[in-house]
Amino acid sequence: MAKNALQYRIDAIEGRRVLIAPLNWGIGHATRCIPIIKRLLEAGKEVIVAADGYPLLLLQKTFPQLLCIEFKWVDIH
Repeated sequence: MAKNALQYRIDAIEGRRVLIAPLNWGIGHATRCIPIIKRLLEAGKEVIVAADGYPLLLLQKTFPQLLCIEFKWVDIH
């Protein structure tokens, strides 16, 4: 199977542990992280999620096996 751009980027990640920290500007950032997290897990990476609000709830529900840290963001507008 041919590799896509995402797989090339995942393969280029050195180390085993990856922190995913989507912004809490709705759940769009978090939903776009889901396929990335799946690919990282398939590649044998340890994924840690840092988020708050609905993004944290969504990713905790989608990936209950992951370490999820509540990380309060500074309000940026």
